[in-house]
Amino acid sequence: MTKSLTSMLLILSSLTITLGQEFGDSCEEAIARANEDFGNGLMKATSYGLTIVADPEFEDFYDKYLLDRYGVINSNGGCFVTEGEECYSSRMFALIEQKYGQDFFERARAEAEKLYPKKRKTFDDEAEEDIELADSDGPYILVDVQPEFPGGLDQLYKYVEKELSERKISQDSAASRTYVQLVIDSTGNVKEVEVVKGTNPKLNSALIDIFRKMPRWTPGLRQNENVNIKLIIPFNY
Repeated sequence: MTKSLTSMLLILSSLTITLGQEFGDSCEEAIARANEDFGNGLMKATSYGLTIVADPEFEDFYDKYLLDRYGVINSNGGCFVTEGEECYSSRMFALIEQKYGQDFFERARAEAEKLYPKKRKTFDDEAEEDIELADSDGPYILVDVQPEFPGGLDQLYKYVEKELSERKISQDSAASRTYVQLVIDSTGNVKEVEVVKGTNPKLNSALIDIFRKMPRWTPGLRQNENVNIKLIIPFNY
């Protein structure tokens, strides 16, 4: 698979939404808090932005491996990040790598992959399956233009957060990742919504309802044609 095609797949399959987080410290305060937390044995590695979610079960396995083997709490803070959050995260990652060595997270992921009890699909595997759908209606994973919620990702985040707030779904302090799988069809409608992994039944039900009633998206394109596209969206809430 070409590098550009792989990058496109990562974008399509890894939209990440984290709701309800706040971190109002200044950069100096955040760095001091990271130093204090690390000194107390709390190593919380929080990354921001889009992340790879090709196999939700492996990501959970990897998170558990990091915690059990190294005492590192792995999480994703979504696409919204304050200055304090960014400073805390950068400092914490630096401290963890000082403790375990450079490229620690890449090495730990490789270790987890060797121990993972199930065979993982590679992106090449996904590409081959996608090619087999060429004469069908999909849904596809590899596309030329990804589908887009009206107004883009920022508006999608705000829409979901507002809907959850109106349903009085509050953030669970013990929350784990919840994965919503859906299809954006060739007309932009949201179809086949399901929670493929989630521990909070009330949140699961709310998310399914929100996505089913969601406004029409701009459909994605494959070879200049509107096509059905499958997405997996992880939530930390």
